[in-house]
Amino acid sequence: MAEEGRDSWLKPSRDTSSDIHLAAQGDDEARERLRRLIPSASKEDMSNEADRARAEAEVAQIFSQVELSNDEKANLASDFSEWFNDAAESTKLFVRGLFGDTKSYAEHVQQESEGGFLDDVKAFFSGSTAEVAVQGDNGEKGQKEMQRDTKKEAAGKDADKKRKSSSATSNKDVFSGHGVGQKSASESLGLLDPNANETAVNQGKTKRMSRKVSSAKRASQSISTVTSMENTQVQASGEAPRRFVETKSEANLREWELAVGADLAKPIDEAREQELTEWAFNVLEAGARLIKHGRQGKPHPRVFSLSADRTCLVWKSPGKTTTEASISLADIKDIYFGQSTRVFKRNRNRATEHISFSVIYDTYDGKKMVTRSLDVECEDTEQFRDWTTALLHLKGLSNDMKDPLMLYIKEEWAKADEDLNGYLDFREIRKLLHRINYKASKKEVGTMLSTIDKDGNRMLDFEEFVDLVQRLRARSDLDELFVRFASNDHGMDASKAVWTVDDFMRFLREAQMEQGDDDQLRTFVTRVMDRLQRGSAKHGNFGLYSFYSYMSNDSFVSVFNKAHTRVYQDMTQPIHHYFIASSHNTYLTGDQLRSASSVEMYTNALLKGCRCVELDCWDGDDGEPDIYHGFTLTSRIKFRDVIKAIRDDAFTTSKYPVILSFENHCSLEQQVRMAEIIREILGGAGMLPDRMGADIDTYPHVPSPEELKGKVLVKAKTSAFTEEDDDDEDDDEDKVLSKKDQKMLKKKEQKDAHHIKVAQEFSDVVGIKAVKFKSLEEAIENGQGYYMTSYGEAKALKFIKNSPNELVEYSRKQFARIYPKGGRVDSSNYDPQQMWNHNVSIVALNYQTSDEPMWLNDGKFLDNGSSGYLLKPLPLRDPSSHFDPNMGMPEEVLRLTVRVISAQQLPKVGGGVAGEIIDPYVVVKIVGLPCESMYGKTSTVSDNGFNPIWNTTFNFDLAFPENALLCIYVYDEDVMTDDFVGKFVCPVMSTRQGFRRVPLFDSKDRLYRFSSVFCHFNFERVTRDVNEE
Repeated sequence: MAEEGRDSWLKPSRDTSSDIHLAAQGDDEARERLRRLIPSASKEDMSNEADRARAEAEVAQIFSQVELSNDEKANLASDFSEWFNDAAESTKLFVRGLFGDTKSYAEHVQQESEGGFLDDVKAFFSGSTAEVAVQGDNGEKGQKEMQRDTKKEAAGKDADKKRKSSSATSNKDVFSGHGVGQKSASESLGLLDPNANETAVNQGKTKRMSRKVSSAKRASQSISTVTSMENTQVQASGEAPRRFVETKSEANLREWELAVGADLAKPIDEAREQELTEWAFNVLEAGARLIKHGRQGKPHPRVFSLSADRTCLVWKSPGKTTTEASISLADIKDIYFGQSTRVFKRNRNRATEHISFSVIYDTYDGKKMVTRSLDVECEDTEQFRDWTTALLHLKGLSNDMKDPLMLYIKEEWAKADEDLNGYLDFREIRKLLHRINYKASKKEVGTMLSTIDKDGNRMLDFEEFVDLVQRLRARSDLDELFVRFASNDHGMDASKAVWTVDDFMRFLREAQMEQGDDDQLRTFVTRVMDRLQRGSAKHGNFGLYSFYSYMSNDSFVSVFNKAHTRVYQDMTQPIHHYFIASSHNTYLTGDQLRSASSVEMYTNALLKGCRCVELDCWDGDDGEPDIYHGFTLTSRIKFRDVIKAIRDDAFTTSKYPVILSFENHCSLEQQVRMAEIIREILGGAGMLPDRMGADIDTYPHVPSPEELKGKVLVKAKTSAFTEEDDDDEDDDEDKVLSKKDQKMLKKKEQKDAHHIKVAQEFSDVVGIKAVKFKSLEEAIENGQGYYMTSYGEAKALKFIKNSPNELVEYSRKQFARIYPKGGRVDSSNYDPQQMWNHNVSIVALNYQTSDEPMWLNDGKFLDNGSSGYLLKPLPLRDPSSHFDPNMGMPEEVLRLTVRVISAQQLPKVGGGVAGEIIDPYVVVKIVGLPCESMYGKTSTVSDNGFNPIWNTTFNFDLAFPENALLCIYVYDEDVMTDDFVGKFVCPVMSTRQGFRRVPLFDSKDRLYRFSSVFCHFNFERVTRDVNEE
C-alpha cells in the first residue's frame, strides 16, 4: 500500500455515514472530510491482490451502512473521479464499493440517459445537474468550481448531457447557498421558477444540510434574480463610491434588473409548470405517514395529506380541531432540511437527520401572528425527496401568486369568524373594526352592514366581507396615482380607469424612475399584469384593484434595493477594511449581573448575521472550561457546547469569517483544553484558517473576507503578548446603581484586573492577535490588519472628542473593537453611529437588548446580503482622503426628499389585538455625520391606525450618504408618553426612488406582515446656498 505500516486503508469516524449522505447531496464540507478520509491509490498501490481486497472490503463495509439512491451514488462517483484525477484505480475501487461493480454504474448511467421532467426534480437532491454560476471576480476559486462541475458533467455522460440540454428553460438545482450556509430551501430549488436556475446558486461552499436560514431577511429574494450579475463588475477598490443619484449609467441598468426582478421579464414554460404543479398536488393528495415532533412530548406518527380544496396541508391529530391540525400553503414561509429547529433539537436523532425537514409557517395564536414549525421525519429518502420537492414547489407557486390584499382579507376573516359558522354578525364586525384600528360608531357599523349585506340577513358571508374590506381599504393616494397614468376615458373616476401595457411602462419610468430598456419593461409589465389580473390582463388592461395589489407587494415596490439583499460588494479587500456585525457578552440573555447565560444566544446572533461573538472563559469545576460573566450572579455554560453551536450555525446566514473574541481567564491547564476543543470541533470541520499563532506574521498580505470564507478566527492574546489588554471597564456610569450592584461591579473590576499567562497550545490557535493599546500614534505607526485592540465606549468617546482624525487613521491600519461600558448593567447599548463615523470596524453591542442602537445595527447590516461584512466607504479606507468626521455641510450635497403619504393597517401598540385605537404619527430620521443628523415629524392622525394620511414632505441634505442610515418610526401619541408602534431602518444608499412601501417591524425586529408606511423618495444632487443654515 502507499502508506506503509497502516492498520487499515480507511480511517472512518462515527460521522462518516452522515458525511457520505451529505456529500452525495452536494455538501462541500462533507465532501472535503470524505476526501481526506480516502487516500489516493495508484495502479501500483493496487497491484497487490491482498491490499486491493482489504481496501474493497473496507469500502464495502462503509457504504453498506448507508442507504443511497443511484443518483446519489453517481454523484459520489463523479466526485471520486475528480479527487483522484489520473488515479483510475482509486475511482474504480470506490465505484465498485458504491454500485457493487463498475458495470452496474455504467448500466445506471445508460438507464438514466433518457432524462425528463421527474429526473430533473430528483436531480435536485443528487446534484448531478449542477452548473456553477461564477459571479463577478471570484478568482481562481471560481474557476476551480467551474472545472469541478465540468468534470461532473463528463462523469455523468449522457444523463448529464440530456439534463443539461433540457434545463436551459428548466431546472439546474443543487444544494448551494449564498456561500457556505445551507441555503434556505426555497432559494435553492429552481423549480420555484423555471428561470431560477440562472440565479447565483454557487457563490461558495455549501454547508451542513441541517442548518437553517433566517427567512425573514431573505423573503425578498424569491422575486429578484442575479442573472445579470454574471456581467456585473464588482466596484474596484480605488473607485469612488457611486452615489445613488448617478442612475443614468449602464451599471445602474444592471442595478434595475437586480432590484425589480429580471426573472419576471422572462417567459414561463406554462406547460412544464402545470405538469410539475399537478405532480406536486398528486404527491400530497396521496398522503404519507410521517413522524411528527411535537412542541412537547415525544415524536409520534401522523398521516399527512392535502385538503380537498388543495389549499392546506392537513393531518389527523387526536384532540385537535381541523384548523389546529392544518397549515395553509399560503402561510408557508420556508422549508428547512435536517433537524435544525428548537423542536428537533430536543429530540435530535442523527440517524434520521438526512430524511427530516421542517415546514416554517405563520399562524394566528388568538392574539397575534406568530411563526411556528411543523417538524417531521420521513420513512425513507424517496419519501423525503417527493414531499420536500412538492411542498417547495407549491409554497413557491403560492408565494408567486399571493395577492397581499387577499391574504390580509383571509387572515382577518379567520380571526373575525369566532364561532366558525361562515358568517360575521354585528358584534363580530364591530370587534373586527376595533382590532384593525378603524373607528366606527354603532350607527356607522349598521350603515355599513345594510349597504353591503346583499341578502338582508344582517350578517356578512365571505364574499360580502371582501366587499367590506375593499371599501375600507380604498386609497385616495393610489387612486390619484392610478388615474394620472391611465390613458383611457375615465372621467377622473379611478374605478373606471384601466392601464394598458404602455401606461404601466410610463408609470415605471416617470414615477418609479426605473431604468430598464423598453423590451425589459414591456416583458416585465406583461408578466406582472398576467399574474395579478389574469382575466382582463389577457386583453392588455390593468384595473384599480390590481394596482392596489401591485403597490402592496414588497416584491415590486419595496423601499429596500433588492440588489443589496445579496453580497454585491468587493469582498477581496483586507478584512479590517470592513464594518463587521459584532456582539458583546454574547452568552447573556438579559442584564450583566444576574441574567442567565445560554448557548442559544450564540445561535441567535449568528443566524442574525453577527460575525464577531464574545466568549468570557473561566475554569470549570470539572476540568472543562466554562463561559459566564465572571464574579457576577450570571449562570455558567460549557465552552464545548458553545463551540459546537458555533460550528453548527456559523455559516448558515453568511459564508464570511466568524471572529471569536476571547476574554481568557482560564488556568494554563484549561487553556490547553480550550485549544484541544477548538481543534477537535472547529478544526475537524475544516473551519480553522491556514495561518494561526506565530504563522500569522507570515501573511504576505492582510487576508480578505473572501479568502477567509468558511473560517473561524480566534481573537485573543498570544504567548508573545502577555501584557494585560487595556480592556478596563469604564467607571463613569451614567446609571444609578443599587448599593448591592455597585459592590458587585466593583468586586468584578478588581478581580478582572489580574494577570493571565497564555498557554502555548492556546496561542497556536489564535488567528487575530489581541494587543495592548499604548497610543493612537503608536498604533498608526505599527498596527497590522490582523491586530485588534479592545476598549470601552468611554475611552472611544474621549478619542472622538480629542483625536477624531487620528482614530480614523488608526482604524485604517488595524482592528478597533469597542464595547459597552461597565455601568450598562441593564445591557443597554451606546450609539454605534458615532463609532462607524470614526471608522471603527467592530462595534460590539448587546444583541439581547432591542433598543434604538440595536435597531440601527440591524438596519445597517441588512446591506450586502446580511453577510455581516460591509466594505467601508473609500474615504475611510484611503489614507490620502483626509476624511474629517466632524466636517460641516459642504456646498455640494445629495438631497434626499421623503414624502410621507399614508400608512396601512398599522398594528396596535405591542402588536396585540386589545387596546385603544391608535393616534399615529411618523418620524423620519437621518443618522450619519453630526452635520447630517436630523429628523422630521408628521402631524398626528386621531383614532385611525387603519389608513391614516399625512402627505408631509421632508428634505435631508447628505454630506456622506455612503455611511448614513434612513430611519422611519411610527408612534402612538398618548397623554403621558408616546408609545412605539413600528420601525424600519436601512442604509441611505440602499433606498430606492419612487413610490415605495416601507415595511414595519416591531422593536424585536419581527415583521408586521400587512403594516406599512407609503412614501415617495427622491435623490437629487444640489448646490446649497452658502448662507443656508
